[in-house]
Amino acid sequence: MPDPRAWHAPPMLALVALLLLPRVVVDVHVHTTPERTALVADLLAANGVTRFVNLGGFRPVETAWRESLAAAEPFDGRVAICANLEWRRSRPPTSPRGRWPC
Repeated sequence: MPDPRAWHAPPMLALVALLLLPRVVVDVHVHTTPERTALVADLLAANGVTRFVNLGGFRPVETAWRESLAAAEPFDGRVAICANLEWRRSRPPTSPRGRWPC
């Protein structure tokens, strides 16, 4: 017969982990400028959000990428930067219709 105490170990471990481990809450859809990254990080942290993904979209790609990376650097990985491809600058693959299939 199995030990009945063994059945309680996994839930107890989960409860202990829940109480002791830091909680991670990620906002995966944020649009902000590099100048406002710190402000947004503080605002989100005040509401329990510990990390966020900046989707940007406010500047030309050539400058936004470097500026956004520099603005996120002080946050030790709590701010991730998302890059979008500029499909208009790329050539479509060879296809019967001569355009992207999507």
